[in-house]
Amino acid sequence: GLRNWIRRADWQMVAQGLRYAYEARAVFNLPRTEQSATEVNGLWKKALDVAGDLPEQLQVLADAAVAWGMNEQWEQCWWRVANGNVAQENALMILLRNYMLNDNTFGQYRVARRLLTLDPRDLTAKNNTVYFGLLLQLDSPDLPSLAEELYQAAPTNPNFVATYALALFRKDPNLAREAIEKLEQLPAKDLEIGGVALTYGYILAHAGDRDKARQYLRKADGTKMLPEEQKLFDEAKRLGVAYLPYKTHVHRLFVDLTHPWLIGFRRPLF
Repeated sequence: GLRNWIRRADWQMVAQGLRYAYEARAVFNLPRTEQSATEVNGLWKKALDVAGDLPEQLQVLADAAVAWGMNEQWEQCWWRVANGNVAQENALMILLRNYMLNDNTFGQYRVARRLLTLDPRDLTAKNNTVYFGLLLQLDSPDLPSLAEELYQAAPTNPNFVATYALALFRKDPNLAREAIEKLEQLPAKDLEIGGVALTYGYILAHAGDRDKARQYLRKADGTKMLPEEQKLFDEAKRLGVAYLPYKTHVHRLFVDLTHPWLIGFRRPLF
């Protein structure tokens, strides 16, 4: 079939990289097995190696990959450009749009990290690197220091302050009150911004201020969230419910009824 024709054809006048790409496509269209997947990756790597770091050739391969439904290979093409020396930012923006459409938090983190490497003064890239890293709970030792730099550079930017507050809390839950104080230095209207309200409500819930936490979680509810942000939201909601148990007063002994998935329950004082 296609693969036999590819091998017999005279490729002297055609880019060798496309030969490997077409052969990878031929194997990709066969019934998928672990062996065929390995072969596809090997052939595509050869195509990338032939293209080198030339954006024009890599874009040709990327266009072919997306037309053939080879999304992983499409991504590899653009990362080859992004990690090269020419047109990196253009490639990163293409990757970022794809990751945003697919709610791919780790992909967005990779883009932000690469943008920060290209320009360490880029505060937006620094914020996104820290925020996505915190959401993913990555064990990256530079996140706290990057968050501190971010806050010192722009202490009135609500998104940056929220990222710094989350970094403080993730570093040590005992710093929840300090994180809340940083957030409360912002104007009241800034605390109602979706992502800021989520972070504020999440930390308030952990600090024990459930009523206020619910107020800000309601403002965050309904906004578009990444999967990891939804986990923060759900966790904060469970903590809020934990302080509103059913109480029966028919005996001197009290009974608290809770759902099995409830975490962080402590009996209210009143």
